[in-house]
Amino acid sequence: MRESWLDLVIFGPIRNLTFSLLFVSLSFFLSLFQLVSKPILMEPMYVCDITVPTAAVSGVYETLNARRGQVEGQDDRPGTPLTKVSFNKAHASLFLFEVVTVSDGVSSS
Repeated sequence: MRESWLDLVIFGPIRNLTFSLLFVSLSFFLSLFQLVSKPILMEPMYVCDITVPTAAVSGVYETLNARRGQVEGQDDRPGTPLTKVSFNKAHASLFLFEVVTVSDGVSSS
């Protein structure tokens, strides 16, 4: 199908202008989004459940604070409360070792 002279003379430049405006507006909004966004650094977190007698809970919280950990929740059971914690994955092996050491070997995860 051949293009008519109307397509070449009138509608061609209008189509080009429309696509140009769409491209410019899209570029503008994408750059505006980049100025408004605030990127943050995300670290991999390790989530575990720790069961420890009530007498040794303070040692677990002390170790958790030293390792930048967070308490996600606590299930109060008689005798041995279950604590759900999350902490940086890089400190996982050290954290679990320190928890067992601080609680005199009575905690489990």
